[in-house]
Amino acid sequence: MHCQCSAICSPRRSTATWDGPWLLQAALKLRGTHGIISIGKKFRSMDDSGDHKLTYDEFKKALVEMKLGLSETDMSRLFRHFDRDASGFVTFDELLLGLRGQLNDRRLDMVKRCYKVLDKTGDGVVTLADLENRYDASRHPDVVAGIKTPRQVLLEFLSVFEEQGGGVKGDGQVDFEEFKTYYAANIDGGEHGDDYFELMMRNVWHV
Repeated sequence: MHCQCSAICSPRRSTATWDGPWLLQAALKLRGTHGIISIGKKFRSMDDSGDHKLTYDEFKKALVEMKLGLSETDMSRLFRHFDRDASGFVTFDELLLGLRGQLNDRRLDMVKRCYKVLDKTGDGVVTLADLENRYDASRHPDVVAGIKTPRQVLLEFLSVFEEQGGGVKGDGQVDFEEFKTYYAANIDGGEHGDDYFELMMRNVWHV
């Protein structure tokens, strides 16, 4: 009988080279380009406490309900891989960051170029002062409406990269790893192609 889950049933990687997301990524491919969106919705539905993190039992239950065909050992490995801080919980950010993987060389080069434009002082950290020297927030709709100050707008802008890039939210600084992680985690996994990614980055950062 023909196996309908060949991506999962194919020969496993050896223990020495096994990387956590591999089996889950293979399963997601069977579900099309919206797989990661679907798994995000499924995991949110399992978050009974609403605290944006999953215990191992919740994590396992979601995988079983999606019928991924993973063994107990594989599910335990996946959980430990995504639980980066060994807290005993997997947050949604940890999960999605792990699934997105790495930027390819072309995208990484573009991210580096954009970061270099932002980091005017070349000290490896983008700060509020760097943004103030390059961007005029006085015309932001919230500033014009008197809701926020230009400084508040720029600080909120920085906080997006701090929080979603895995850094410390509120410190007013974004290093390259935070900047890179943000784009690895939040940009499509390749559906629109590298040309689209480069055009988007150029338009956003005026490179």
